[in-house]
Amino acid sequence: LTSPEYNYGPIVPVIALAMILRGLQRPDAAPSATGPAGGWTGVALACIGFMAGLVGVLSRTLFIGQLGLFLVVIGGLIAFLGERRTWAAWPGVLFLFFALPLASAVQFDLTWAMQLMATKGGVAIIHAFGIPVFREGNVIDLGKFQLQVAEACSGLRYLFPLACFAYLCAYLFRA
Repeated sequence: LTSPEYNYGPIVPVIALAMILRGLQRPDAAPSATGPAGGWTGVALACIGFMAGLVGVLSRTLFIGQLGLFLVVIGGLIAFLGERRTWAAWPGVLFLFFALPLASAVQFDLTWAMQLMATKGGVAIIHAFGIPVFREGNVIDLGKFQLQVAEACSGLRYLFPLACFAYLCAYLFRA
């Protein structure tokens, strides 16, 4: 909730729930009349998720704990609905993954790469206008002036919500 890159996160579980409920209404997701719906696979997956959450708390690594929560949710769905019905609702379950922030190291590498791409794009545009320019890292040197391409220019604040929205559009698209 405090990161501007993930301010769309609270709406993801609501949309994922709607997607899961929609998936469970499909004919191939009808409950089985031969026995209990749940499966022990879900309980095992939930236990693995709880252990990952415990490792995340003890190591103070947020991503491992968040991934553990994701596994607990999937395991709970499998234990409650069964493997076949959960598989029928997989797009909504996978959509929940967009609510998880990336690991710090991955986000840092992605920020750096996109920041460098923005710098190279800016230099190419300046070159197109015939202005002499020199680039060193994320600094654009115009002689008298130096422009620093900030982290905010990496585009992550747009990339994550747009990727989430693109997944939702792909889910709703009917060819």
